[in-house]
Amino acid sequence: EKRTRLTQGGSDQFLLWSADGNEIVFTSARNGGVQALFLQNVEGTGDARLLLSPGRSPEHWSSKTDQLTYITLQGARDYDIWSYSLASKTSTVLVGSPMTAELASQLAPSGKWLAYQSNESGQYEVYIEPNPANGTKVQVSKGGGMRPIWANDGELYFDVGGKLYSVEL
Repeated sequence: EKRTRLTQGGSDQFLLWSADGNEIVFTSARNGGVQALFLQNVEGTGDARLLLSPGRSPEHWSSKTDQLTYITLQGARDYDIWSYSLASKTSTVLVGSPMTAELASQLAPSGKWLAYQSNESGQYEVYIEPNPANGTKVQVSKGGGMRPIWANDGELYFDVGGKLYSVEL
């Protein structure tokens, strides 16, 4: 079995595969010590290309919209969810509140909805919003919820205390 190293930086982390499996996005601090997102061909050809800076961690890559969601970190615990369009090469904030953590973003298979977890209530709960997010959110979980993920049929799954729950939307 032959193995090939894809990334060359010593601080590369938080890998995310493209839907077609031909590319990866990852976080690296090779950009002057600032965490940034890089794109790399998985064939090992060519250098990693800087997508955006700063960027803490890629979270979801939609093949339907060619949209990448990622988080940024301000201070020690303020995570916000951003979107990067690979087509227009632009970033926009999707969800962010000062001094809270919004993360674990997942776009629905249709690309029309965004699911994520937030601790704005004092504990993590799962929320959904239209995509692009417009501040009209709906709390999906009650009594805690983390790590939402969409099924291909539009059902939303999430974790509550180590137990799997689902909501048909």
